Amino acid sequence: MLFSEDKNFWLANKSVLIRRQLRYLLSELDTVVFDIDGVLIDTRGSFSQAVCDAVQFYFQHILQIRGRAQLLYLSEVRLFKMAGGFNCDRDLAEGASLFFLWKMLRFNLNTLGEIHSQQPSVRKFTQQISSGGSGLENIYNFTQRHLAPQMREKSKALFDSQLIRRLFLESYSGQLCRRVYGFEPKFFTGEGKIKNEEVIVRTELLKKQMANQNLSWGILSGRTPGEVEMALEMLGLRDYMPGEAIVTDDGRSPTKPDPTSLTELCGRLGTKVGVYVGDTIDDLRMVSNFQTHHKMVSSSSPQMEFCLCLTDHLDHRTVKMFRSQGTGLIVENVNAFLECLDSERYRNG
Repeated sequence: MLFSEDKNFWLANKSVLIRRQLRYLLSELDTVVFDIDGVLIDTRGSFSQAVCDAVQFYFQHILQIRGRAQLLYLSEVRLFKMAGGFNCDRDLAEGASLFFLWKMLRFNLNTLGEIHSQQPSVRKFTQQISSGGSGLENIYNFTQRHLAPQMREKSKALFDSQLIRRLFLESYSGQLCRRVYGFEPKFFTGEGKIKNEEVIVRTELLKKQMANQNLSWGILSGRTPGEVEMALEMLGLRDYMPGEAIVTDDGRSPTKPDPTSLTELCGRLGTKVGVYVGDTIDDLRMVSNFQTHHKMVSSSSPQMEFCLCLTDHLDHRTVKMFRSQGTGLIVENVNAFLECLDSERYRNG
């Protein structure tokens, strides 16, 4: 069972696990920072689908590979994310494209069906790269190492990173492309996958909690500024979340799992005891890196713990991994976390 007690975790209720040494954390909490995707908003049908669309379009219409088989599935997008290093979906679209391009050249494949079915599978590949740090750079290094010199040059000639990124952005935003990213769409001009997004958080519950003057609230997301604006509009939080409480991927700071942005945000919010609510391995690693950095700096540095949301229905093996790597709380979804905060038994210790 995903929600089962053990020597490390206490079952606060049927949908909340808390690490035993952090049992009274929520009564001492002064800061809550949210990720957006997979926490406040379900993006499996938007960002994840846009990754699949970009990869498919690139191979089918740009490289003109024959066949109609699907190259990348939504479940496989999640495998890349759980390998780590792919907090940015634009990077993930590039990384997946590199992987399929490598298979095509390495095994001299001619159709989409052959490329998808040829081993290694996405699952085996992501398991392999996760041990090497993962991320786009790691995939690039892997594919270059495992190609003959003449194939490396061909791979570089066929791989257009900027076009793949554009395909991803256009698939996601569609006719809203100019509003979100500042340019007109060329390849995906209809309704974007952004229309598939669904709100997870019970907004009224969140707004009720945000009225608590004892807590500071923030957002730290790998979304671009335009993407965050669209999310805040969808959530109805534009007037509830001041700009200084929001960190986006604006290209000025390192992204997750680097803890720099989290450190800066905690400084703005005056954090002493905080929780970052996320859903991926990069979220956990960011908090772990934050903890390591601040322990080295000062014993009086802010305390930050990680809360894992199981919005994407993670399997038992994955949850076990999160448990073993320092996760402080595990909740069914963000609403279970907010309800836990609302309970007098926690606020009163």
